[in-house]
Amino acid sequence: MNGVLLQSLNIAPEEFYAGGSSPPCLSQDYLAQFLNKADTRKALHITEKSWEWFPCRSNIGYHRELHSMKTQVKHMVDAGLRVLIYNGDIDSVCNFIGDEWFVEELGYRVRVEYHPLIMADEVIGFSTFYDKQLTFMTIRGAGHMVPEDKPKEALFMFNTFLTGRP
Repeated sequence: MNGVLLQSLNIAPEEFYAGGSSPPCLSQDYLAQFLNKADTRKALHITEKSWEWFPCRSNIGYHRELHSMKTQVKHMVDAGLRVLIYNGDIDSVCNFIGDEWFVEELGYRVRVEYHPLIMADEVIGFSTFYDKQLTFMTIRGAGHMVPEDKPKEALFMFNTFLTGRP
């Protein structure tokens, strides 16, 4: 857990990691506390009219508007935006094979295929680089929430993408 977050909530690391009624991996109370603080909301440019953050909300009324994001992703890539699509390789919600097929079906030429993503002499995932700055990456051992499951590896992945290095 990020020391800055714990410090801002006045929680000692040993208190957080000690657990309690629910282990930290199951509780998002600390996150709700942080995201709903006035100074956090101000820093994130969240208006006072917006709802407070809550991990699961049944009253949002989500409904699927698009069957595929192919048109939107192609529009971004063709407009010159750098696009990263990534997955954890044990994601049971959006598996990496389906998303890899999705990226392949966009039709861009592969520049570098299945390049190991190496952090501290360890392979943490794989990258495929396409024309027009489209990148597909996987992170080993991460599920649906890559930054939550593998924060150091996720940061490395994002930095790799932002700096444009394979």
